[in-house]
Amino acid sequence: SADFRKLLQNRICALNPTFLLFLKQIQQIEIIAENQTVVISSEAETPEKNIQYKTIISSKNGKRNVSRYLLFHRSSGRNREAAIALQVDEPGNFIPIKKTQVSVYFPTQFHIAHSIIVHGSFTTTPNRENIPFSEEWTPENNAVLSVLSDLMRISLRSLLSRKLITAEFWTLFSWNSTSADPVSAVISECLNKFI
Repeated sequence: SADFRKLLQNRICALNPTFLLFLKQIQQIEIIAENQTVVISSEAETPEKNIQYKTIISSKNGKRNVSRYLLFHRSSGRNREAAIALQVDEPGNFIPIKKTQVSVYFPTQFHIAHSIIVHGSFTTTPNRENIPFSEEWTPENNAVLSVLSDLMRISLRSLLSRKLITAEFWTLFSWNSTSADPVSAVISECLNKFI
């Protein structure tokens, strides 16, 4: 129906541009739908192994938006991949991300307590909205959590050695000791061990 097509068109044109953070082979997407034009592109700069600055540029009907991220990535075998993205401004100050969702290439509806973007090669529910954590049904998700833990530990050391850990950095994280979800809990555990 026409209503469904319009809804689909609006949802596609409203895609969160951060999904380009985790796609390695695609640097630009152009969407033209009736009277709407959306262009999303990314530019990467890799100063050292497993660390990358990525700039996401989105333009919707001529209105331009630019976001910059410090991206850490780790892969530990097939389907065991994790990444952490920290938003930064041009001078390199950390910016808390609102509405943080875990991405499995595209954002899911799985929210975390910290103001960063987490990506992992998690198994999702069939509608790709949630990430189940069950030792019986999705043990591979616990393996991805282990990769995320290693990545967080390595990232913290790297940030410390580059003198990037500032008061602003610590505001990205929730200090509630009872994280409700496994992703936030793994990150909190790494932070607590680090300090």
